[in-house]
Parts: sequence; structure tokens; C-alpha cells
Amino acid sequence: MNKLLLIVAVLTLTASAASATVLWDQTDIDLSANGYPDAESAGMWGTVIVYGASDFTLGSDAIITSVTTYYTNTGQWAPGNYTALLDVFVKTGPSPVTGTDDPLTTGVTIPVTLTDMGNGTFALNGSGLNISLPAGDYWIMMSPAIPDGPSFREFHVATSSVVGDFSNVIEFGGWFGPSWGSADQDGAMLIEGEVAVATESVSFGGVKSLFR
Repeated sequence: MNKLLLIVAVLTLTASAASATVLWDQTDIDLSANGYPDAESAGMWGTVIVYGASDFTLGSDAIITSVTTYYTNTGQWAPGNYTALLDVFVKTGPSPVTGTDDPLTTGVTIPVTLTDMGNGTFALNGSGLNISLPAGDYWIMMSPAIPDGPSFREFHVATSSVVGDFSNVIEFGGWFGPSWGSADQDGAMLIEGEVAVATESVSFGGVKSLFR
């Protein structure tokens, strides 16, 4: 089982005295790259679901309170309030594990806001989160449900540098069945929250086992 709430049951994290901070900053957007699909979109070809996950590292136990991802703005989507599927997986290799890291089973639907950044990109933000995680390596996805525009959909924009591994995508309802595979790009995102102090100790292996 890969429910984030299970972590809270064995590891109580309390916010440090420091204010909210940037936990992971990968916002060096490269609009010359193609980007990749990362949304549930209904359009002329029916509903197409392609979710994207990107890796990040926490150097200390932390509480994630806000996640922002970035998309192209070519006139296909409109700014506004939507929903997105959010999920976090423990990272064990260059891709999430197909059949285990299954967002349709463990993902949580959250409200998100799509904002025009004025530079050819949208910012998709999910705030008010309370995700407690121990230090370690993870995959995170926050994929919106937004209908296609006049031509198609917007794409998750890539970064000019790759940190860790490429982002990965998984398609549901496609020809070959759902399987995680490399997007050959690293998706732009910003993770904010609070560094936390554990009030009870638990081994990383013990927490990792909760995600299986």
C-alpha cells in the first residue's frame, strides 16, 4: 500500500521554528524543449490520460505544503481552478515501479489553480498540503484534469538541466497498457514546505515498506 497517511502513523513530524522554505527548486524552464504530456484531458479523441512523475530529494525530514508544476501556454487551456491527481512514491530506480507505483490506486485528488505566468507558461499550484516525509529520494506527480483546447493540450515544460533521472510518464487507456517509461526530459517543478524534526524514530526501511 502506498498511502501517504500511513507514514504519519509511524512517524510524527513537527514543523521546525523556521518558516516555510523551498524544499526542491527545479524551475530553470527551457521552452525550446518539446515538453511532455502530463494530464487527463478529454477531447476529440476521447479522454486521454498520461501522468508524469519527476524525482526529488529531501535532505531532511520535511512537510510538503505546496507543489507547483509548469506547462506550456499555447492557447489550449484557460487559467482557473481545476483538480489534479497527486501521488508520491519512494524512488528505488530510474523509473517508478510499474504495477506498484499506481496513481489510479494510491493517488489523491486535490484542488489546483492554473495561472498564466505571462512568459509562455502556466503555473499549476496545489497548496494547503500536509505531506510528511522522511529524508530520502522520491517521485512526485501532480497531473491536472483539464479538457483539451481547440487543437490539443498543453505540455509539462522541461528544464534546461537534468537533476537525478529523467521524468517518467505512464498512459492509461493506450495501446500498450500502463507502463512507466522515460520522458527523456526533466519536468519543471517547485516544492515548498517546512523542514521537520522527528519526535519518534523509525528506520527508512520501515517507512519504505509501507509503499509496497
